[in-house]
Amino acid sequence: MLGYRRDAVDDALAMRDEELAARDRSLAARDQALTACAGALAHGREDLERRERRITELDLVCDSLCARIVERECELERARVDLRRALAGEASVSPALVELERELDALPGGAREQRAVADAGEPGPAPTSSDGAGAEIPDALFDGLVEVEVGPLADFSQLVGFEDAAGGITATSQISVKRFTQGRATLEVRLAEPVELLRELEERSPFEFRVRDQRTGRVVLDVDDE
Repeated sequence: MLGYRRDAVDDALAMRDEELAARDRSLAARDQALTACAGALAHGREDLERRERRITELDLVCDSLCARIVERECELERARVDLRRALAGEASVSPALVELERELDALPGGAREQRAVADAGEPGPAPTSSDGAGAEIPDALFDGLVEVEVGPLADFSQLVGFEDAAGGITATSQISVKRFTQGRATLEVRLAEPVELLRELEERSPFEFRVRDQRTGRVVLDVDDE
């Protein structure tokens, strides 16, 4: 029998050791990759938990704000009822309302209008026709949310009367007073269907008015002093 060649055996063993070392390096690299993936997964899980906690906090804040809004709406509705009763003589008028009405009544008509115009940031008097009369009420159709500014109003009763007139329009689904300062009021009127809003207001309003400005979603009305 022939003996083995030592050189060949040594070469084979060296090749085997090299392959084993290469496999060890490959396994080590895979272990590092798995460790990195596990770290990224843990970081992502922590980030997800943090975001879930933030969402829960925002939900609580939202619920609190909704409750406060509902409470404020109830307060405003009660204040509106009290104001209408006071103006109708069913209850005593608060000193603050009396003082405010006195201030409004003390202003001359022209001065009140100038202050209202300056506060609203609108141009001067309403456009007139060639014979000096007020401009005719246009027959434009309005739909959806419309902002109506009107003034100068002499007192709260005129505001309530105008609000009731706008609310009496069949197409009106919602109405609210957005602002009332220095004799001018801004109302938000939501219409459920197209309607000749200005014509309807002209028929129902407790006072006469002129159209100073008209554009999509907004009209400005000036109350006639006569």
